[in-house]
Amino acid sequence: MSHWLYQMRANDNEPYRPEHYRAEVYEDRVVKWDTPGETINIDPRGQGMPGPGDKVIFFFCETGLQDEEEPGLYGLGEIQEFGNESSGRVLHFTPLPPNDELKKKPAWSPKIKQFINKIRGGFFQRTLWGITEPEYQEFLAEMHASL
Repeated sequence: MSHWLYQMRANDNEPYRPEHYRAEVYEDRVVKWDTPGETINIDPRGQGMPGPGDKVIFFFCETGLQDEEEPGLYGLGEIQEFGNESSGRVLHFTPLPPNDELKKKPAWSPKIKQFINKIRGGFFQRTLWGITEPEYQEFLAEMHASL
């Protein structure tokens, strides 16, 4: 099993903004997340490729957010399927607790921001980064501390 950090960018070209995530993503319901007309840019960081059973942490970066929108960790999920469709890459996942709490009040602190930037390694335009078990546990600890 691998772990992943998924960056959601809020801009006019993306299908999802924070309000879409809040309205459409609920715990215990499989969500089909796709990127129409593009591919998901992946940096596996030694984790292989995403697959069923892998865990994923979703975050909105600061870039492109409107004044009332907040950056931060918005949710957790378990990957059901990851692959290609004719319209682009698709990720099916089941949101996990505390997804429903996080989407209302995203976890964001200087430590989380610093940690995300360390994982991204200066490559801010990617979508998905592999993260190690210790990194995943550090994210969870900081996430739960913010709830």
